[in-house]
This record gives sequence, C-alpha cells and structure tokens, in this order.
Amino acid sequence: MEMTKTTLGVWILFKLKGRLDANSAPELDKELESEIENRLDIVLDFSELDFISSMGLRSIMQAAKKTYEVRHRVAICGMKGMVKDTLESSGMTGLVDVYDDLSKLPFAYDVPIKHD
Repeated sequence: MEMTKTTLGVWILFKLKGRLDANSAPELDKELESEIENRLDIVLDFSELDFISSMGLRSIMQAAKKTYEVRHRVAICGMKGMVKDTLESSGMTGLVDVYDDLSKLPFAYDVPIKHD
C-alpha cells in the first residue's frame, strides 16, 4: 500500500493506493493513532484503493471509535468497486461519514492546504 498524508482544511487526508490488508494495516494504524492524538478530523481517500481486508476494516473501526471519544470524526471518500461493496456490506458506512469525492467534504476548503 502507498499512503500520502496532507492537511486539507480542518481535515488530515490519507490517500491510500493499492491494498489495505494484514501487511499494511499496522502502518495505517500507527499513522491514524498519531493524528487522533493531535485531535484532528480524518478523511481516508479510497479512490485508488483496490482491496480491503478485515484488518483494514478493523483499522477504520478503531479510528472511528477513538475519534468519536475525542469528539472528532472519520470520513471516507472515493470508494469504488470491491472496496465499496466490502465497506457497505460490513456496515462500516454507518459508522463513518461517506462522501463521493473530496469536493463534497465539509470545511475542506475553508483553510489553506498545507502539505507535510
């Protein structure tokens, strides 16, 4: 999995490419934990994600739970194909905010974009 991280308004954007599975989920967990400690809203861009396993679903669920505890949120945008089917059938789309694409993300463009 390839992962890039960018600040987008009030959000921290994680753009994921490839496979989110048992091999790559721990890396995402570590990055998400860091941003949750910084108390930022998190958006996961899955527009280039080809596969997600149960470990990837677990990562999202844990992040959603932890951000909720600190009154922040997790959103997903750009789901397609098998990834979309998996997230919808697992019920994950009921736990996080879902947007078709980044342009629909609230408060994303009110603050200048900062690249890490």
